Amino acid sequence: MKWLLILCVLGGCSSTGGAVADAAADAAAAADVAIEVADDANEAGPPSCDPGTKPGADQGSVKTPAGTSVLVRTPAGYDPSIGTPLIIVYAACCIDGATMEQFTLLTPTATSAGYLIAYADHISPSGAAEFTDAANVLPAVSAQYCVDPANVFLTGHSDGGSLDEVLAIEGLVATQAIAPSASGLAASDVTPAQCPKAQVAVFEQHSSGDQLFPLSEGYGAEVAAWWAQCDGCGAEGAARSDGCLPYEACSGQLQVLYCQGTAVHGIWPDRDAAIVAFFDQYRVP
Repeated sequence: MKWLLILCVLGGCSSTGGAVADAAADAAAAADVAIEVADDANEAGPPSCDPGTKPGADQGSVKTPAGTSVLVRTPAGYDPSIGTPLIIVYAACCIDGATMEQFTLLTPTATSAGYLIAYADHISPSGAAEFTDAANVLPAVSAQYCVDPANVFLTGHSDGGSLDEVLAIEGLVATQAIAPSASGLAASDVTPAQCPKAQVAVFEQHSSGDQLFPLSEGYGAEVAAWWAQCDGCGAEGAARSDGCLPYEACSGQLQVLYCQGTAVHGIWPDRDAAIVAFFDQYRVP
C-alpha cells in the first residue's frame, strides 16, 4: 500500500508531496522486530529475564541500529529479571526524546502505574528505513530492559502519532493498544489499507483547532471511524463530558475512543491519566 508522507513540527508542518510504495511491507521484511511469545504467555504470566542480562539503568538510554536515541525511564521497584509493561512514545518533528518527555509530562503517570516508558527521538515517517527504525525501538529497549512483550503500547504526537498508526496497521510492532495524538494520517490514507491482522484498541486524539491536520480534511474523527470498523464496533455512543466519543460493542472486548479537543496542533492533550488508564485495560496479567 502507499502512505502519504507528512513531516510535522510543533509549530509547523509540510507535506513531502509524495508516497512510498509498500514501504511498511518492505520494513517488515527488512527488520527483525519480533520478540517471540509462547502460545501460553497469557497463562504463564510475565516472562523472566536471566539475572544480569538486562543492564539498563533508570534515566538511561539505548540506540536503535540506525542510531536513533531512546530515553528510558523505569518504574519504582523495577526488577530487571521480571518482564515489565512498556509504553513507547514517538516524538513529534523535530525534537529528541528528552524534549518529548517534557512536552508530554507522561513519565510520572506511566511509571507510577508500573510501566517502563521509552521516548524515541523524532523519526520521520518517510519510507521503509524509517518504519524499520521506528519498529526497532522495541528490540533496542528489550535488549537492555526486561520488557514483557505481551504488554507493549504506543503513543506519540504528530509524526509520532502517525508512526503509532502505521506500525499498528502493518503489524510492525505487536501492540495491544495505541493512543496517537494529532496524527498526520487522514481517512484518505487509511481507507485503502487492510485492517490489521491483529486487532488493536485505539485511543485517537485530535483537536478542532488543528490547522495543520484539520478535521475537515479527514483527520482525527474519520480515522477513528475507520479503526472502529476494523475492530467490528457498532454505532458511536453518546459523547462524554470530557470530549471523548466511544464506539460501542467492539469485538474482542476492544474499545475505540475518539477524544477531540480545541487546541492548536502543537499542544499535547491533557489526558495522561486517561491514556495510561486506557492501556491498563489491555494489560495481560
